[in-house]
Amino acid sequence: MMADIQHTQTHPKFTLSDKAVRQKPLDLIQSVKKSAMYHWENLLPACGIDIPAKGKHGACPVCGGTDRFHFIDDHHHGNWHCRQCDAPNYGDGLDLVAKTKGISITEAAKIVADSLRLPLPEPKPAKEKRLLGLPQIPKMKKFWIWYITMMV
Repeated sequence: MMADIQHTQTHPKFTLSDKAVRQKPLDLIQSVKKSAMYHWENLLPACGIDIPAKGKHGACPVCGGTDRFHFIDDHHHGNWHCRQCDAPNYGDGLDLVAKTKGISITEAAKIVADSLRLPLPEPKPAKEKRLLGLPQIPKMKKFWIWYITMMV
């Protein structure tokens, strides 16, 4: 399944050139989101936001709730959800930076862009699915011999 496959391609370091500084806010946001994909687990702490391990519940960096925050990140956009925060109580990594710091999405994009210039750990390699291998061939041979003899 596609959801089980982890991303192995590395992204180039994000650099905020003079042109990027002058670009439209929406273009900056889209560029940062694209560059930040697969790196939110490391980017959020680099932006000063403590998050629990992926899939675990913990303290919410927005409202301070002790066990209602969940860093999901299933689609590699930094997805999160808090059962205590006021609406909206979910979003992506950029939303979390903006809500936590009380700033606009554009300002949050600039903070994340600065963090993207730092060397980040490589994403975890994709898990290899176990394929039918040589150790399983004798078992399959036995099965087919049994199956054929039962059919006759």
